[in-house]
Amino acid sequence: MNDNIQLDKYDNDFFALQSSNDQKKNAANVISKLVLDLYGGVESVIDVGCGIGVWPTAFQNHGVPLVHGVDGSYVTKDLRLLEDANFIERELRKPIVIDRTYDLACSLEVAEHLPPERARSFVEDLTKLAPVVLFSAAIPDQGGDNHVNEMWQHHWARLFAEFNYKAVDYIRPIVWSMTELQVCYRQNTLLYVHEDILNTHEGFRVARDKTNDEMLPLVHPRTLVRLKKKWTGG
Repeated sequence: MNDNIQLDKYDNDFFALQSSNDQKKNAANVISKLVLDLYGGVESVIDVGCGIGVWPTAFQNHGVPLVHGVDGSYVTKDLRLLEDANFIERELRKPIVIDRTYDLACSLEVAEHLPPERARSFVEDLTKLAPVVLFSAAIPDQGGDNHVNEMWQHHWARLFAEFNYKAVDYIRPIVWSMTELQVCYRQNTLLYVHEDILNTHEGFRVARDKTNDEMLPLVHPRTLVRLKKKWTGG
């Protein structure tokens, strides 16, 4: 395990930005509602790498009775949106063991912060938590604080496939042009659904049938514009 990941970068200033980021809050609000409308009957959600708890709070606001967030001790209590009882403290670089399962697991723009050798076991942890996973992770050259493992979406899809989860590209076609949402979520957010659920849930099955696995690695035009400025110095 790479112990050189700079956890001290995740300080109060880092998480305070989450609290003031309206585009992230908008993304959490819109995307969580889309997932709940598609899935139906969701009673429990866990967000791994929850930060201050923007995403669990969005699910809670949409009526999910039980929401838990998982993150490290560097997320101080004074910044958390979650009650203490709903925050589970874990070291994300190590295997995450929770003594229950959930209807839905989430991990959004987190996996790129973990060392490459943690990627497969991190996916495995998520699949052990729920039969449906809402997942987003930074693509190569996306950039950001302490990004140590930026991977294309199809690489993550292959890891999920090892545990019989298939990509469902339901979110991105809906939110792609929603400028009020942070672009990384419009570009990267996919659902991964266990084959058993795909075989019994019509909504997921229809969405899976519309998913083109060859088109999972997408770059949003907004990202391209930003990268061009970075590459050219413009």
